[in-house]
Amino acid sequence: KNMLMPRASRVLIAIPFLGSAADFWHRGKPFRKDEMSCGWAASTSKACQHLRAKSKKVVLKPGEAYVVDDFLNAEEASWLSTIFDDERYVDPRAGSLNSSYARVNVVAPDLKDSVSELARRIHGHALINVQSGSELVEHGWAFKGMFFPDDMTFRRYDRSSNRVQPHQDTGHFGRCLSATLHIGQSPGQGGELETLRCKTGNCSIVGWQHDGKKYPAPDSDTLLAPENLEAKALVPYKPGRLTFFLAETVHAVTPAKGYDREIMFIWFSCSPTMLNGGPQSGHL
Repeated sequence: KNMLMPRASRVLIAIPFLGSAADFWHRGKPFRKDEMSCGWAASTSKACQHLRAKSKKVVLKPGEAYVVDDFLNAEEASWLSTIFDDERYVDPRAGSLNSSYARVNVVAPDLKDSVSELARRIHGHALINVQSGSELVEHGWAFKGMFFPDDMTFRRYDRSSNRVQPHQDTGHFGRCLSATLHIGQSPGQGGELETLRCKTGNCSIVGWQHDGKKYPAPDSDTLLAPENLEAKALVPYKPGRLTFFLAETVHAVTPAKGYDREIMFIWFSCSPTMLNGGPQSGHL
């Protein structure tokens, strides 16, 4: 079906969501062949440059979400359903930001190639379809026309887990774009990604996990306090749904009711770096 779709139909539009927050939700479509032509390490190839030059990109701004449904085919959904099966590679008692989850510490050897190919597709999709409208000007985090693979992980949030507290992903050096891929089933309710904006104060904060002396951490008692945040987009959990948002976007997740939320997280930097988890984990 996608092969027969004219190129002009790739226009990405804003659709109504969360009432008056229509401008904070954008929708796209997966195009597997193009994504593989542009993902790491083909991102500097002539084919990728040609695809990027003629594509109509979403300019993603703080607080916005760009959503791609049906990103996974049946084969990918099948092997992803086994990602947590081998207990040798899973930490069952991880947690952060007021939530608990099981985490895949190392991808099982028989799944490494499949995971690498999937990460390449996600990277390629970002390069072709997303342009940063970031407010960040700090060296390393400022968008200069490219997204570079940074880190990724798989997590299963327990159905009894609390709401994931509002936070940003810009604490690591250069991290400027975040993506979540829903890989499990959702027979219950909740588990929505919330994107938020600060009503007052500077929400464009970076670097506190990279250099805590130079870059102070966001103040959760004032800047990220509930009374200082307004909701922009609400993205429900849906199997096969890929969601991009700027790493500087304040975001949270509502509690899931009746199901375990299984997520692939992948982060991109605006500067090539060996400082973060990707190179250290063998992802690059």
